Amino acid sequence: MKRLFIIALTLTLTALLSGCAEPASRNGTDPQTARLLDSLDAVLAQHDDIIAEKERRIARIKSLDKGLDPQARYNLYDNIFNEYYSYDFDSASHYAALKREEALKSGDRVKASVAALNKARADLARGRDMEAANAMASASADTGIAEVALPYLDLLTTIADASPDSILRLYDRKIALLDSGTPGWVYNEAGRLRASGEPRAALEAIARHRDTLDATPRDRAISRFIAGELQRELGDTVAAMRSFTQSAINDIITPVRDYSSLYELAAMLFDAGDIDRAYRYITFAAKDHYASNVNSNVIAANKLMPTIAAAHNSRTADREHRQRLLIAAVSVLALTLIAVSLWLYAAYRATQRAAREKSALNERLTDATTQLSTLNARLAESNTTKDAYIVQYLSLCSYYIECVDRYRNNLRAVARNKGVEEMLYMLNSTTSADKELKEFYNSFDSTFLKLFPDFIDRFNDLLQPDKRLCVRQGELLTTELRVFALIRLGVRDSEQIASFLRRSLSTVYNYRVKMRNASRFPRQDFEEMVANIG
Repeated sequence: MKRLFIIALTLTLTALLSGCAEPASRNGTDPQTARLLDSLDAVLAQHDDIIAEKERRIARIKSLDKGLDPQARYNLYDNIFNEYYSYDFDSASHYAALKREEALKSGDRVKASVAALNKARADLARGRDMEAANAMASASADTGIAEVALPYLDLLTTIADASPDSILRLYDRKIALLDSGTPGWVYNEAGRLRASGEPRAALEAIARHRDTLDATPRDRAISRFIAGELQRELGDTVAAMRSFTQSAINDIITPVRDYSSLYELAAMLFDAGDIDRAYRYITFAAKDHYASNVNSNVIAANKLMPTIAAAHNSRTADREHRQRLLIAAVSVLALTLIAVSLWLYAAYRATQRAAREKSALNERLTDATTQLSTLNARLAESNTTKDAYIVQYLSLCSYYIECVDRYRNNLRAVARNKGVEEMLYMLNSTTSADKELKEFYNSFDSTFLKLFPDFIDRFNDLLQPDKRLCVRQGELLTTELRVFALIRLGVRDSEQIASFLRRSLSTVYNYRVKMRNASRFPRQDFEEMVANIG
């Protein structure tokens, strides 16, 4: 019964939590649009780095303003103007004015007029209509020249109070001055079609010449923005949202701060119900509109921000309310779980005691098994060592019996053939004994290294790098290594080692002290570590 009560209570609280949970967003974006929006978010995350690189690029260009003639300086200022246009219109206006000054210095009226129209366009963007009108007036005398006429007519087209008929005439005049198929011709043709009430034909013209219009990120931003406006006008909001998203991505990459596409995208997302994203985009765009000083952006921000911010604040308040309900539900669930935990604790303690006893028994069994395994390993090692040395002992005994017999026969032959004096000479000579001792060392070394092939490397690992032992060519073990080989075999007594190796006791003692001093580890542990090699 208690178990059924717990299950029922858990199901009830789960239902309560599900009711308190915030509903999933239903903004209606299709997968392709969602992927584009994710790409835009990724680009926005890199905004600060992109802006920093833009500032460094402008600074590098400005640093070239040294020792230039008016024509070269005009070109430099033109480059800086293009960098600042749609990024910082105050600076763009300033450098357009500097361009005009350099053109006047060189006596080039056409370039002076073009520079004046550049300034007028920047002034219009920042809402300085009177300054723009004055700049246009200074260039009006040269509008008979195509190089001046085109930007002049562009400015006239952007004037808000121009009538539809006059706009069509302006488009016709500009198209007549442009080569067919160029980007300027395409945009003006699309503008003329749109002004004539043919937005679909205008959109088709943009799509038909997309390869021509998409040379740079800034070009792509402009073409996608115009396409988005036309698609929205035709009622295709899905395509329009994609176009505005692509335009915004290229605006950020360029970078510019004239975020017209981002404002339009925020408005469409808000209408689609994606309030969080709309709020994030409008806030991002508003953060930079003062830097670019675009009058239209300020108006757009003032129009959109209150509505989107109010909706965002309302959603935030709703989330907080849901969170409070969630906290209350979780608290009830937590109290219930505490009560159940206390009820289960008594049974758990009994189970835990049994588990501890079982664990202790298992540990003792494991220790016994480990000790038995260690003992078996040592016995196996001891047996292997004993077997090897018994065989070696028998071989040596047989060898030395044969040597004694051969030596006896040799002495008898010498005594018979060469006399007693020659026999005494051979008895006094150590050559035979040295040869047999060398043979003994070689036999011991080879047998030991078969049992412990890595003994030398493992022994050197215990020593300081500069104190390691090297075996000369033709040798298997040095005398020092033989001393510690015997220690590895369990022979610890120095007298016994000296007897085995036919060395003095002091020599063996000195070797042991020398190696302990060369150890990388505590001196008192060195010989024990040697005994455990292998």
